[in-house]
Amino acid sequence: MALIKAKVRQSSADRVAEGTDTYVRALRDGSLTFADFLMAMSLEGRCFQALAGTFTAPVTFTAGAIVATTPSYAMTIPSGTTIIPLEMSVQIESIGTALIMEILATAGQGGSVSTAGTAITPSNIRSDSPMGTACVCTHTAITAVAPTTNYQEIWRTGEISALDQTHSATVSVYDHAHTYTWRAKASGAYPVLVGPSILTFDISTQAGTGFFQIKWAELPSTAVV
Repeated sequence: MALIKAKVRQSSADRVAEGTDTYVRALRDGSLTFADFLMAMSLEGRCFQALAGTFTAPVTFTAGAIVATTPSYAMTIPSGTTIIPLEMSVQIESIGTALIMEILATAGQGGSVSTAGTAITPSNIRSDSPMGTACVCTHTAITAVAPTTNYQEIWRTGEISALDQTHSATVSVYDHAHTYTWRAKASGAYPVLVGPSILTFDISTQAGTGFFQIKWAELPSTAVV
């Protein structure tokens, strides 16, 4: 009978140089982790989320058309850090009068935030928070410099004519929820943002308020490149 030996690594995985021979990684019970890489990252404490707006207190989105230098949300990824955005979601609480609504997430290398707006403290998805993020997140009243290299649009959506709904008890009126979600897995590709990079997110309406959430996995760049 063959004996397969693995290195038990759940919260202190080794990151070694490209091409290095190493043990197969296993969880505490000996289970191999090849089934789901992101589950392994969550167990290791390398997945994070940032929220703009809490409970019943929404944030104010950009009024009018999207402008690259005034995003609703920005995340800067420093040199030495690499992130993989996993999910972005928006819930619109108020839109205002009828107008085109645009949602756009962009990323690339370079770029910066010169006016930080309101700081966001990201949280580790693992509740005991074994490690912190190196990224800096901010929302509202931001002045930013767009990516200078490898600019890309990760997510674009919106509505041709968006307006606040008038709630009614009658069945003849359809009030729908303005909720929008992007998931890397569903998109067919995982963006890999190697620092120094920036990720910006715009939600543009006539008078919009609501909530924004982003989740990502984070690794030292030496583990990726």
